[in-house]
Amino acid sequence: MQKIIYYLNTILLLMGLISGCKTMSNQEPLAALIPLHTNESITELRSVVTKALYGTSVTIAKTAFNNSNRLILERKKIRAADGRVIDTRVDQEPYIFELWLINGDCYLHYQKNSQKYLLKSASCSLLNN
Repeated sequence: MQKIIYYLNTILLLMGLISGCKTMSNQEPLAALIPLHTNESITELRSVVTKALYGTSVTIAKTAFNNSNRLILERKKIRAADGRVIDTRVDQEPYIFELWLINGDCYLHYQKNSQKYLLKSASCSLLNN
């Protein structure tokens, strides 16, 4: 009887350790920033966004994610020679990306389809609200 209790306790202990490891590896995403881009990080960011948008090329400033964990990309407005907006119709929703820190790694999250893309070149830091 004591052996059975010993084995059950051992199994329960192992199950607790395994579930603890699983909990640690599935950390909740935290809002993040990229305070300063390198040439590599901005190139990677542009490449990942283009991939997420199935090849649609976009312009992304080097200040993306410097002050906010959100990146909102909208279609370019058509303007007349005098600068007036000619086409004001909204026929396409903006693309919204968020920057997350998960288990110490930097991820770009595309809101439309909930895909996450690991950014290897970016140095992310936690967003302090």
